[in-house]
Amino acid sequence: MKRLVTVIQLLLAATFAISAIGAALFGPQAQERGIAEIQRQGFPASYLADHGLAFDENALNIVLPILIAIGLAVLALKGNRTISLIVHPILIVLGATVMAAQVFIESSVQSYLENTTVDVPALVAAAKSAFPAWYPVNVHARFILATVGSLVVIIVLVWQRNREGAALAKV
Repeated sequence: MKRLVTVIQLLLAATFAISAIGAALFGPQAQERGIAEIQRQGFPASYLADHGLAFDENALNIVLPILIAIGLAVLALKGNRTISLIVHPILIVLGATVMAAQVFIESSVQSYLENTTVDVPALVAAAKSAFPAWYPVNVHARFILATVGSLVVIIVLVWQRNREGAALAKV
């Protein structure tokens, strides 16, 4: 069971690293394509920014996933149960909020542009076209691993702790 936890943590670390690298490499082009599409629809180039919407990532949004990836890899290799039981509930919350917005991007963008005449599907399609085909697969994998995978990690670690406690009680 310890191997299962290690594998989930390492896979999740990899998806965080890949997302950060992908955002750094392809995010600026996604932003350019989003701006081009919004202008094609007759809106000014500043329209996305005016509505708090960006398809590229700032430095913090690239560095933070890298740091999370490093932390998860160290955690997986060190096998600290207590820290895992602190980190994985946080990852579930991140998965349910931040990562869900990335998985369900069209709905997320629609919420930024409510009560507008923007063709959101066309805007999202334009921005997504900057990313390679594997990128959405990684985004979905990270979401699943952060939510379901973290839940599995918590269950396994609690089950192991209870099993060890029962074994000690028999002694």
